[in-house]
Amino acid sequence: MAESMKLVLTFECNDGKKHNFSWNNSLEYPDDTNVKTLVSTMITNGSIFAYVPTAIISAKTVVTTENGIDITD
Repeated sequence: MAESMKLVLTFECNDGKKHNFSWNNSLEYPDDTNVKTLVSTMITNGSIFAYVPTAIISAKTVVTTENGIDITD
């Protein structure tokens, strides 16, 4: 059984729409302080993105578990 995690941040962006920014294969759960710092930095330096983040809507981790299935006869 394999498990993977990604961090997903949802922002309101300069085009008036919601956009997700995500990072796959995080090795451990990020702590709240680090995520808040990341969000703040992304908004402050938003001009580097095609869709400039202007406000955070949500932050979450998504954990996926894979289970192999034996399909041999």
